[in-house]
Amino acid sequence: MSRTLIAIPIAVLLMATTSWAADPAPDYARPGWYLGVGVGTGIPFLEGFLPDEVSGVVEFNPGASFNARGGYRLTSWLAVEALYEGVYGSNIEVLGMATAARRTTHSFVANLKLILPIRRIHPYFMVGPGAQYAVFNDKTRFNRLDLRRWDFTLRTAFGIDAYITENWLVNLELAPSMRFADYGNIPSKQTDNVLLTIGAGVQYRF
Repeated sequence: MSRTLIAIPIAVLLMATTSWAADPAPDYARPGWYLGVGVGTGIPFLEGFLPDEVSGVVEFNPGASFNARGGYRLTSWLAVEALYEGVYGSNIEVLGMATAARRTTHSFVANLKLILPIRRIHPYFMVGPGAQYAVFNDKTRFNRLDLRRWDFTLRTAFGIDAYITENWLVNLELAPSMRFADYGNIPSKQTDNVLLTIGAGVQYRF
């Protein structure tokens, strides 16, 4: 009986050791699907493209940002991704006091993601074309700044994916997106303007 009691834990330990040895090391760079969400801030640079007569008078304040993304990692270094990104509550102020309008943007982008897999840390560069829906809500009595329109946008991003487990990761991202059209009744030059989002998020890899 005593030999049996000794043999049972030894056998269990041997089987566990064999099982652990058979388990593969985590593959953080494997192909597969992923989903993620993120939050941050959106900083508009439209102010730099205003005509000289209103530059310094009109200011564009940052807003809150949110993004949701889903994609497929094709290889260890390449993925494709669909992204929604919204920037909400970016106020347009006159002389730093009165709110003239509030801008919200909704961007829908198809991305190509280039990845440098280094163990658990994967720096990446991402670029993708898409469409941006901009909404300006006029806060004055004249309603001259009311605007709703779609425009082409090009979004680039520099970021880092950091794996916590084989399935869960967190990411940091710096992403400027550029429009290539004048807003029309919103004072701006016929040139591109930049909306920079800085954010952090979490992703799940299947």
